[in-house]
Amino acid sequence: VIQAIYFGVLSILCAGSAVISRGSFDRCSLVSFVTSLLFLIEPIQDVGKAYNEWRQGEPAIERLFAMTLFKNKVVEKPDAVDLDHVTGELKFCSVSFKYNDGLPLILNELNLHVRPGEIVAIVGPSGGGKTTLAKLLLRLYDPISGAILIDNQNTQNISLQSLRRHVGVVSQDIVSDSALKLLYPSSSVCRICTVAENIGYRDLTTKIDMERVKQVAQTAYADEFIRKLPEGYKTNIGPRGSTLSGGQRQRLAIARAFYQNSSILILDEATSALDSKSELLVRQAVERLMENRT
Repeated sequence: VIQAIYFGVLSILCAGSAVISRGSFDRCSLVSFVTSLLFLIEPIQDVGKAYNEWRQGEPAIERLFAMTLFKNKVVEKPDAVDLDHVTGELKFCSVSFKYNDGLPLILNELNLHVRPGEIVAIVGPSGGGKTTLAKLLLRLYDPISGAILIDNQNTQNISLQSLRRHVGVVSQDIVSDSALKLLYPSSSVCRICTVAENIGYRDLTTKIDMERVKQVAQTAYADEFIRKLPEGYKTNIGPRGSTLSGGQRQRLAIARAFYQNSSILILDEATSALDSKSELLVRQAVERLMENRT
C-alpha cells in the first residue's frame, strides 16, 4: 500500500510538472496537493496495521464465539451428594466411551478395580485412552455406558466440587487458568497470577493458607526456586506459567496437588519432556506425593 502511494505521488509530480510547463496549473497548487497526499500516508499505515492485527486475532475471536456456544454435557444432579471422606477405592464397571458420534470407541467395556492406597500404572501408545480415563474420573466427560464408582458411589451421583476435591491431578502440562476453573468450579476468580495463587487455587474464594503453601512447596522441592523469583511467592508467573521452566512448572503442579490433599491422585506423564536434573527432582516430589494415596 505504501509503495503504491509513493508511486502515485511520483506519478502526480511528473504529471504536474508537465501541466505546469503548459501553464494550466500553478506550482503552489501542485505543492499543496502533494503535501495533502503525504499527510494521508500515516492514517493509511494505521489502517493497514489495524487490519493485520484483526487478521491475527481472528482465530482467537472464533474460539471465543465457539466457547459462548459450547454446552456442557456433564450436568450435576440436583440431589448430588458431597463426600466428606474418601478411602480411595475406584471401580470402572463396563465403561465405554467415545468423544463424538461417528468416532471409534476409545474405551470398550473397560473393567478396572483399584483398591485404596494401591498404585496402578497404565501404559500404552499415544491415543490409547490413558488421559481419557483421568477425564472420565474427573467427570469432564461422562461414559456412554457403564459406571465409575468411588467408594462404591457412582461419580454421577457426587457433586462436581466434592468429586474434584478428592481427585488430584498432576498433568504432563501445567494446568491453565481455564482448566483450573473447570476442575475447581467453586472458585470465581478471573485470573490466577502469582505462585501462591496457583498453588492454593482451591482456597482462592476464601483465604489461602500461606504457611501451608510454603510447606507444600518445600515438600515438592519447589520452595528453593520460588524464593529466587523476583517477588517470591507473590511473583506473577504469566499465562500457563510461561516465565517458568518445564521442571519448575511440574513442581508447582505437584505442590498444588499436595495443597489439595486428595485421597486419589492421577499422574498423567508428570515427568515427560524434562531434563535429567529436573526429572530427578520431580520424581522425588512425586514419590512423596504418592504416599498413602491411591
